[in-house]
Amino acid sequence: MRTLLALILLLFLYSMGAHSTARADNSTASAPASTEADELAKKLANPVAALISVPFQINFDDGYADGSSRWTLNIQPVIPFLLNAKWTLLSRTILPVIRDERDTGLGDTSASGSR
Repeated sequence: MRTLLALILLLFLYSMGAHSTARADNSTASAPASTEADELAKKLANPVAALISVPFQINFDDGYADGSSRWTLNIQPVIPFLLNAKWTLLSRTILPVIRDERDTGLGDTSASGSR
C-alpha cells in the first residue's frame, strides 16, 4: 500500500512540475480559447507529446471453479521525461490492484519505456 501511495504522490508532484513548465513556455497567455483547444487537441493526438495520462481499467472476473469472483483495477500511468530537446523517454507502467473474496493486494507490476 505504501508503494501505491508513493507512486500516486510521485505522479502528482511530477504533473505539478510539468504543468508549471508548460505555463512558462506558453508565451501567448492571452491567446483565444480556440487556439489553446487546438493546441491541446494536437498534443492529445501525438503519442509522444509531453502529457501525463493516468488511465484506470477495471475488470471483473466471475465463475471460477470454486464459485468465487475477482476485481482487478489496473492503474496505467504514461509519463514523459524530457531528456533533451530531441529525446523524450516515455514510461509506461501497469500496476494491478486485485481484490478477491479472500484477500486484496497488488499484482505483478509491469513497466516499459520507449523513446
